[in-house]
Amino acid sequence: MQWLRRFISRAEKADANVLAMPIPPDRFAALRPDDQFIVSFPRSGNTWTRHLMRDVIVLSHPEQSEPESIWMLIPDVHIPAHEMEHTAQKEYGIRRRILKSHHLEKLGGFRMLYIFRNPADTLVSYYHFHRLQNAKYHQMREGLAPFCEYMLEGWCAHVECALGYLARTPDETLFISYESLAKNGHETLTRAASFLGIAATPAVIAKALERNAFARLREKEERRHAGATEFFFRKGQIGSAAGELDSATHTRIMERANPVYEKAQRAALEAASN
Repeated sequence: MQWLRRFISRAEKADANVLAMPIPPDRFAALRPDDQFIVSFPRSGNTWTRHLMRDVIVLSHPEQSEPESIWMLIPDVHIPAHEMEHTAQKEYGIRRRILKSHHLEKLGGFRMLYIFRNPADTLVSYYHFHRLQNAKYHQMREGLAPFCEYMLEGWCAHVECALGYLARTPDETLFISYESLAKNGHETLTRAASFLGIAATPAVIAKALERNAFARLREKEERRHAGATEFFFRKGQIGSAAGELDSATHTRIMERANPVYEKAQRAALEAASN
């Protein structure tokens, strides 16, 4: 049975190539040239941004009853059960579909809101996400530091690919950071919504941020999953990875990723100043 355990261990290894995170072929075929994407490396704020955008859309149309699920307005292309075109999109005046994805390899040419986050914080959060899903057990067994170092090159490749799209199609790509969304949410969310063609008043932006404050999202999740030890909305704190990783691992991650992270920060700052 040793050979079987070794085989399972290899098969369960986390895939560092998030650039090519699978999307069903029929969903690729159903993409339209005017589709827009909210994209990030996992655990960089994609879901949070999606919730915020959903509420900006909903709060801007108080005459409509709220849709039952977030995917009715902003589908996740990785989940086949999410219809890419739902009647709610037209009801809420969405003229260009907004889709969520972590895939990046084949999305050049589409309008893209790209969210990035401190690399160490991202990788630590991604480790805990796998624990939450009870996935990649053998990879988790190796521990936090090996997982983060294994996934590091995938993070760098993902952000570099997005930077390449920005260089080639600057008018169709917008960079925002998790940190700016947390610290300067009103300005950052307003800019992101405008980029995606969503008109919103300052009051709507403020209400969306209030409804999706991290503490509130965590509280809702705790009520749904009483007794859980791992949560999707885990900490949400900037810089928390430094307290979870040993200092040597944290230093190696930041030394390798910092040049890429700084490029992304400059791109976001430039967009904010325009």
